[in-house]
Amino acid sequence: MKSSTRVSETNLEQLESQLPAAADVVFSDAYSQAIRLGLSVVVAVDAQVFEVFPDGSKRHIKTIKPATHAVPGQTWSLP
Repeated sequence: MKSSTRVSETNLEQLESQLPAAADVVFSDAYSQAIRLGLSVVVAVDAQVFEVFPDGSKRHIKTIKPATHAVPGQTWSLP
């Protein structure tokens, strides 16, 4: 039988605060590994989407809408 792990509110907040840094490391490693393997990757920089090739060259794919920054406590309604 599996034992359950109890997480307090404080522990949960600590774990959540570590997510952005952990995600940055994971995505950076995946990007580097793909390039090392000779694969291209698709990235968004500002409002531009590019395909990046192992030799460092880039191909513009499209322009997208700029990011929308959420404010804590803000609510959104979907159409």
